[in-house]
Amino acid sequence: MVEFPIPVLLFAHQWEGSSQLAAMQTTVDGVSLPLFQLTIVESADAAINQLFTIEHRLIFLHESLADAEISQFITYCSSRIAPIPMFCLVEREVLPGECFSSSDAVIYRLSASEFVKCNVPALVCMLAREFGKYQRTSVRLDGLQTIVHQMPGGMLVVDAQGVILLLNIAAMALLENSGLTMGGAKYDYPLGDGQDYVINLKRMGGAPLLVEATVKEIRWQNAPAFLVNLFDTSEHILLNRQLEKRMQERTLQIEKMNLVLQDSLDRTELVMNASTAGIWDWDIFAGTIEFSPQWRQMLGYVDGEVGNTFLSWIELIHADDLGAFLMAWSSYMEGSLDLFQMEYRVKHKSDGYLWVSIVGRKYVDRSEKLYRMVGTHTNIHARKCAEIELSTQRENLEKIVQSRTEELQIANDTLQKIAVLDPLTGISNRRALDARLRVECRRLAREESYLSILMIDVDFFKQYNDSFGHQAGDECLIKVAKALSQTSSRGADFVARYGGEEFVILLPSTNAEGALQIARSVRKAVEAASIPAANTQVSDWVTVSVGVAAAVPTEGAESILKAADEALYEAKRSGRNRVHLGIYGNQS
Repeated sequence: MVEFPIPVLLFAHQWEGSSQLAAMQTTVDGVSLPLFQLTIVESADAAINQLFTIEHRLIFLHESLADAEISQFITYCSSRIAPIPMFCLVEREVLPGECFSSSDAVIYRLSASEFVKCNVPALVCMLAREFGKYQRTSVRLDGLQTIVHQMPGGMLVVDAQGVILLLNIAAMALLENSGLTMGGAKYDYPLGDGQDYVINLKRMGGAPLLVEATVKEIRWQNAPAFLVNLFDTSEHILLNRQLEKRMQERTLQIEKMNLVLQDSLDRTELVMNASTAGIWDWDIFAGTIEFSPQWRQMLGYVDGEVGNTFLSWIELIHADDLGAFLMAWSSYMEGSLDLFQMEYRVKHKSDGYLWVSIVGRKYVDRSEKLYRMVGTHTNIHARKCAEIELSTQRENLEKIVQSRTEELQIANDTLQKIAVLDPLTGISNRRALDARLRVECRRLAREESYLSILMIDVDFFKQYNDSFGHQAGDECLIKVAKALSQTSSRGADFVARYGGEEFVILLPSTNAEGALQIARSVRKAVEAASIPAANTQVSDWVTVSVGVAAAVPTEGAESILKAADEALYEAKRSGRNRVHLGIYGNQS
């Protein structure tokens, strides 16, 4: 049964007879219908592409085509697709003899001028006869060809001699600038079951194209053949190249930073590559630090020779580097730095000092509470020694050293005064308080401004320890310190642990009235923390007593501290859980 109009592929160069073909009519059940639905192409590539996009029932080739074009198209169609009747509309012999020798090709050579004049019913009967041949022979290939053409990746079918039998649309897109998009083209790449390789091509615009090919042996039309899968790997290769470029840029930056060590770079690099990093892990709550075996071996120690506390670590640091270390550590713990890192000297078991580089990072829980800090030690002794040796050999560095001597001396003096944190509560300790008091007293005395001091004591703390134990007592002090820090949140306020269960808050540029307001807020904040108290008559919760003193610190801080301490005593004597303003000189 023939359905009209019949899909026809017309391969011709500006043939006037094409309009006559398009106008042909036939009658079916008394209804006049177009005989042909023409798709006209003018190049062999376009004609072959049409075979994969539209199902054509007939192919017309006109003599306006060059001999090579007709020969190329027929050669491709003869063994690469299911047979389709082809009409060569020519007045002369143009087809090579071998084009007619294929048993798969159904080719008619007709006069172009006579063809358009032929009897339509007779033509239809001839076409119907050929359709029967086509339908019987095409069933064996349509299913596999449909699968191949619908695959998103590029696929080629190549015979045992390397001739391309079939390629899908994705393969044509990949190979559009390679000369391999035509049927009958020679595939000049390795063929063998399981082979995998990369083909270097170029896109139409000249950009590089890297195609990965994998080969699998198959049977095609009852003959051995190969299925070649093609994948565009250019993006993956480009990403690798970008990563390599970034690594090269980073390497170049490192080399520029170390130009000062160019005379000893090779020796230093060998030493650094041979070294291994030591790991340390500080448990904030437990107050212990675990050092890896490499950390101890780097310094010549064995297990048990270095304690597992922060103080044990501090005792190994060179005196000249201790101030800078503590300053960087304090800044990091207070959140002013994203990463803790510096270079300093640490005592080796042989009584010498080793240059190391430390990098550390802190960890907080969901409530933003610091609970752990982990980092590494790296041996940089060779590099640092090379830097020092090289710097002493350069005359221009002497001027820089001389000009910076006084500045460095001042910095070193300042660093010796830097306070460390209280290991239990995480706030500043007594040493930090003393240093801050000296600074604030000098400044506020010049400005003739008030300095207020809150002296705070946890009520009945000994009874609390006796009732709940020392561990619970430590937790109580941590919570009290947190409440004090959150209440005294102004930038200039300074909270420190004074000793035992006593705390001090410095309030620069704050008079007695302002200090009393803050003191009352502190007392309420601690009680609001709802820390269960021991059996007392004051409150069901842990409370604090607060002594307040305020004055312009023209005579230093000792007298103000004393007045605050006396005020604290009076608050406790008056019943605890209260605030009392002390008398300083003529002020109350």
